[in-house]
Amino acid sequence: MSIQRHVQLRRTFLGSAAALGATLALPGCSDPAALAQKHGADACDMALEIFNRDVEQLRKGMPEGAKVLAGRMPADPVGGRAELQTAIKAARDNVKELSYAKSTFFSYAATDGLVLRSEIDPDRLVDQNVLKVFPSLGKALEPNAALQEAYGEMDALRGVKQGSDIAWIVAHAVPGKDGKPQGLFVSGWSMRLYVGFVQDAVRTKLDEKTKETSDKVEAYLFVVKGKVALGHPDAPDIHAEELVKQDLVTKAAGGEARTKVDLEGKTWGIVAKKAPAFGDDAVVAVISTIY
Repeated sequence: MSIQRHVQLRRTFLGSAAALGATLALPGCSDPAALAQKHGADACDMALEIFNRDVEQLRKGMPEGAKVLAGRMPADPVGGRAELQTAIKAARDNVKELSYAKSTFFSYAATDGLVLRSEIDPDRLVDQNVLKVFPSLGKALEPNAALQEAYGEMDALRGVKQGSDIAWIVAHAVPGKDGKPQGLFVSGWSMRLYVGFVQDAVRTKLDEKTKETSDKVEAYLFVVKGKVALGHPDAPDIHAEELVKQDLVTKAAGGEARTKVDLEGKTWGIVAKKAPAFGDDAVVAVISTIY
């Protein structure tokens, strides 16, 4: 992802945090771990609000974006990749939801799944085949198909250099002049890079609400998807490992789970809440401590 796009996303997330009205100021508590859990629960709610908004932006905007892209496609998308990139940019800029979307890529793929061009440079997805990694996206090419979504690992979509990462990718058919699909409009993000942006936003709001109190909170945000904990690129590995060990997806099946753990000489409160925006096997989790 370009540095300009990274800075733009970071500013957008920080601005979103300032706009949220969740109240994090809490009365005094003699149990630091319990207090950390209270802050963590509010942080989870704040993150869920951001998740729901950002996911809905793509789900609503991609079908409209595909229509705009269809009207601006070059006659030869393979030979006219510069024009194709301009068309992709127009598809994003002319759909309100996509202009605000937190995607790390917008791309066009041929019906065989080969990506011909993306919106930004350097283009890590170009000449990569998304259908080989995410075959279920091919359903978007079926008659009257809706937006398709998938999760998985793809090197070109990684947001971190080391460790596990999962991409969330969505695809919608781009209709040709005959009404039949001529390709796919695809978008999405690295989950770890995205969660990192949201963590920055949540921490900013948390700091604002606790600056007049004695509560100094060290908090890390994760999305646990199945058996993988996806956090900020700089999040401690030991935290991700602990969250996986806690089997939070199962424990939070009723909506929420809380527990306490001792790590590296500190007691941490853990709160997990279901994150339906990312599927039935996903929770948002905050691990935090008071210092």
